[in-house]
Amino acid sequence: MYMVLRTPIRSSISWADLLFRASSEPGIPLSIRIPHRASRRNFQVYIFLRLGDNPIFGGAPIRMAAPIVYGASRMIDKFLEGNKRFLERDFVKAPEHYGSLVSGQHPTVLWIGCSDSRVDPERITGSKAGELFVQRNIGNIVPVHDWNFATVLEYAINHLEVGDIVICGHSDCGAIKGLDHEGKDAYIPLWLNNAREAKRRVDDRIQMPKTPEEEKTRLRLIEIENVGLQLEHLRTYPPVMAAEKGGRVRLHGLYFDLETGELKKMF
Repeated sequence: MYMVLRTPIRSSISWADLLFRASSEPGIPLSIRIPHRASRRNFQVYIFLRLGDNPIFGGAPIRMAAPIVYGASRMIDKFLEGNKRFLERDFVKAPEHYGSLVSGQHPTVLWIGCSDSRVDPERITGSKAGELFVQRNIGNIVPVHDWNFATVLEYAINHLEVGDIVICGHSDCGAIKGLDHEGKDAYIPLWLNNAREAKRRVDDRIQMPKTPEEEKTRLRLIEIENVGLQLEHLRTYPPVMAAEKGGRVRLHGLYFDLETGELKKMF
């Protein structure tokens, strides 16, 4: 059995309290607080409650499972409008190119980059759809003994038969900055362990920074060193070792400067 509630949320409030009753016993309200920051217009939030037999929820005897909240988003509208512009300005003007992608992909490069929203591989390289096979994560890291990553490598090398693998770092990388701080996150520090050696190498060969400019230089050196370190990690994977030894794939380390917009080969 499902109960559905619908309520408007107005832009003048940052939080909306939705009160409803979901119990066979009257007088037991459940309050849900929904963050709302960006929208400037009203929209509807739909709450679907699956009524079950959970005896305890926050100390109150009610019969319900966890709610699922759906909200309309202006961002999705923006994406859909952007897609219309893509269709008009790009897609319909290159029918042969996009038509060739319908039945399969034939990228020539595996691009391993950072998830940073400012470093879009297709945009900074001027590549077309279908040219890059992309794997992005925080810190453009090649984790050692990672099944997810190994699957990407194996598929790119053995099935797509890419001829080049790129690891691309960039300036002002949040992951590299994070190496200097111990946070309370559960997963990020474990992930960044794959890059700590780059920090150690740089700190061992330079003096401790004394000015903001020197610290900026230090971080840039670690960002670049991290690209080299991840190339080392890449070469520990059997598919890469075999392909490189057989001359079927070439490895490259690139670095993108957000200030200048330049992409440079470092390794």
